[in-house]
Amino acid sequence: MMKNILYILFLLPLFTACTHKGVSKRLNEIDSLVLAEKYDSAYAVLSEIKETSITEVSDKAHYYLLQTQVGYLVNKLMATDSLLDKSIAYYKDHKDKNRLAEGYIISRPERCSRETIPKPFCTASRQNNWHKE
Repeated sequence: MMKNILYILFLLPLFTACTHKGVSKRLNEIDSLVLAEKYDSAYAVLSEIKETSITEVSDKAHYYLLQTQVGYLVNKLMATDSLLDKSIAYYKDHKDKNRLAEGYIISRPERCSRETIPKPFCTASRQNNWHKE
């Protein structure tokens, strides 16, 4: 009995690590699909990921960012920006300038009136036509 418990305690972190790598890999795959302008495929892969299966905060931030971005690209807009806000806050705290910029760029134009979004990003957002105005 004790041996079984030790095996479980030893193997559990390995399964968790594999799950984290699997989610990260799928999120990066979705990024690649977006860059290749395969938006429907990106949406399909994203839809397969259950938010409850995401354990790492960094993966959740990436997931929320992709959910907003891909949602815009396939015209399945989210009712709220709260998930994108979580992503932006995470990338601000972790100094990830590239993903932070992505978050700002896909922000809705009405969010640009907030002082938290630098004006150059708001201008880029409108120029990149991410939104239906």
